[in-house]
Amino acid sequence: MSPSGALFHKGDIAIEPYFSIQLSSVYFDNTGGRQNAGSHSQRILNNTLYKYAITDNLSIQTIPEIALRQSDGTHRHTGLSLGDMPVDAVLRFLDIRHGILHPAFNLFMGVGFPTGQYDRLRSASFATGSGTYVARFALTEQSAYRLTARHELRIRMWLNLRQPLDRVRTNDLSSYGSQSSHVIVGMTAEAGVSGELALTRQFVLAFDIARDFSASSVVCADTTDFQNPARRLPPSVSWNIAPAIEYNWSSRFGIIMGFSATVAGRNAAATMVPQFAFNAFF
Repeated sequence: MSPSGALFHKGDIAIEPYFSIQLSSVYFDNTGGRQNAGSHSQRILNNTLYKYAITDNLSIQTIPEIALRQSDGTHRHTGLSLGDMPVDAVLRFLDIRHGILHPAFNLFMGVGFPTGQYDRLRSASFATGSGTYVARFALTEQSAYRLTARHELRIRMWLNLRQPLDRVRTNDLSSYGSQSSHVIVGMTAEAGVSGELALTRQFVLAFDIARDFSASSVVCADTTDFQNPARRLPPSVSWNIAPAIEYNWSSRFGIIMGFSATVAGRNAAATMVPQFAFNAFF
């Protein structure tokens, strides 16, 4: 779950395709209790990171999402559904390369483009987009610690913010409800920490933990009356963990396998997401 920083050498390219299966049949209610959602939803996803180093400290990246198959127990869709398209500039303004224990700090700034489907849906769970441009900001810190001659530990911390930039006009069934409406979408944020322990030069154990927050969204039938909304979608909070194992057969190529799971929350789906990725650096 933790975002990686800028690449280290001008002209470097990183490509990392992820394949995952998002499973959910339970949600956390307003008090944090687990409730049966009434149907079992499944989504097969591909997220691929593309990153290019413009300079030794500045990179540009995008992570498009494609839903390959979606179902909610009643409806099923097999085919490619594009999600919103994020584009970020990543600046490393404090460098780790000059020695161990020195932290590296990265600043992310970008925009999410509303390329995903958000209304006129067969099922609300089939939404892949927000319907609005989104300002994206993040700050990450990374440091490494030599535990023994053969074992090192890398710690990464991050905070990201997502601020929608416009109101959303929906038609028919959407990710925000069933009626045609105007929506002011709330801000979202995530904070987390991750650790990677090198068992050997090839094998690494990884563990992430993150807290996600979504502010309340306002839904109105009348675009001029946001002071008296028809509905107010409640804010949501969730805690997620992601254990994984990595295997790197060279300094340029490797794989990672693991899962993420929602372990607690309020007004949030409880998801289990097995995933696999291949990473390559050129």
